[in-house]
Amino acid sequence: MNKETLILSAAIIALLFLVVLFVLIVQSLRLRRAQQRINELDSAIEQLRGRGKYNGNMTELELNNKLTDIDERLDTLETKQQSSLDKVNVVRYFAADKNEGRASYSVGITNAKKDGLVLTALMYRNGMNLYVKQIEDGVSDYPLSDEEKEAVSRSKVTKIL
Repeated sequence: MNKETLILSAAIIALLFLVVLFVLIVQSLRLRRAQQRINELDSAIEQLRGRGKYNGNMTELELNNKLTDIDERLDTLETKQQSSLDKVNVVRYFAADKNEGRASYSVGITNAKKDGLVLTALMYRNGMNLYVKQIEDGVSDYPLSDEEKEAVSRSKVTKIL
């Protein structure tokens, strides 16, 4: 492998790493904000139910309207969270000759709706191939290799926070 190919491969890997890191940071911030909002709504519900600082000046109809509003907002937040790409897993493997090391990898990034993508970098002695495959409802737009299937199955969300 010549020097230019090595530099190009390293640059692509670094770029891929930065993209994955950026996606993870953005999604964790979105998830943290959603969790904070859920906590605020929980506190508001507790106050409205009389366990907090509810002073009893609201009528029962006003109280029910507020609870309905809070429930709708909470449902909206939970729906948005299901669309967030919040589960990532990496599978490293041999692309060709076992003497070349486990330099190839597939990264599965999914959400609760089973949507997401798979990033695959296949490293060879003479170069590298990079693939991105979209996942919608658990099904890829292109056939997945065994390693890509493993990366996606490991990254599936099993529980909504």
